[in-house]
Amino acid sequence: MRIIFAGIHGWTKAFLQLVQERREALYTEHGFAPTVVGVIDGERAVVTEPGFDTGELISVAERMMTRGGGFEELADKNHGLIDAAQAIQEAPADVLIDTSWTSLADAQRGVQRLKLAFRSGLHVVSVNMMPLARALPALLELAEYNRVVFRFSGGVAGGTPIIEFAEACARGDEITHFNAVFGVPTDFILRPMHESSVGFATARARLAPDEYLDAGVDGIITAINLVVFSNVILRRPITIDDVDIAGLRIVDRDRIEEAREAGKCVRLVGEIRDTPMVAPKDVELGSPLDTRWEHSAAIVGLRHAGDMTISGHHGGGYGWATAILRDVLEIWHEIGSRS
Repeated sequence: MRIIFAGIHGWTKAFLQLVQERREALYTEHGFAPTVVGVIDGERAVVTEPGFDTGELISVAERMMTRGGGFEELADKNHGLIDAAQAIQEAPADVLIDTSWTSLADAQRGVQRLKLAFRSGLHVVSVNMMPLARALPALLELAEYNRVVFRFSGGVAGGTPIIEFAEACARGDEITHFNAVFGVPTDFILRPMHESSVGFATARARLAPDEYLDAGVDGIITAINLVVFSNVILRRPITIDDVDIAGLRIVDRDRIEEAREAGKCVRLVGEIRDTPMVAPKDVELGSPLDTRWEHSAAIVGLRHAGDMTISGHHGGGYGWATAILRDVLEIWHEIGSRS
């Protein structure tokens, strides 16, 4: 399998290290021996048909994470820089793995990249969830039209296989509701608010500016997970504009104290019943939605079997990397079944 990466940073490094570590097992169990033939950074790219040396790519990712350099040197060794769109259209690749980051306001740029990949015959694994927030129904339809596989497990619940779990639960039963809590807002905002008895403004001021963190506390990350669940599991086509979102900025110290006195804690909960919504809610201490550090949890409500619960570690380099690898292997086997 030949791969193009859009984005070269920690997720890229973790995926490459995971594949390198498991190379023998992946080939023995799946006949899988991937080669990275292209790397995209913003609107520029480097492509080499023989494929890059994995160790060199890991080194470049480390340097770009710390000092921001290394991409130009990679280009100098491999025929120079080309336009990112040209790389997607012309590189000898099977799969685009999109680990880039775009804000919700800039999501359309990511949407156009995915559409170009589909039209170019590339299967896609996306960890960048902002394009899905804005256009998942259209992207799913376009992928099907172009007969390519589109997967995005790495962006759902930080890699915890909630979608696969829900699909298994729904076989032979009917889903009546879905509730979930995702790690970032709980870990960095709500837990300090409970432990220090402070309001949102104080808790947020203690942390450095961070777009991903703010997307979490504003309910955007949770809402995107609801968009995915609704489209993929419930077959209800929605975008983020259909989700009623209230983030954590409305939570003050009094709200935290009231929950504590009632034997509860505040969590940012995503819920789908009749309509999808995200809001701070009081949950029972020790309940499935009272998540531990760096964990996400979900409850899938079934008409006959009752509530089914899954929880798992939220993200981190290897958390995302294993989810990306699951998606890539699924595509690899799908390609094999078509030949």
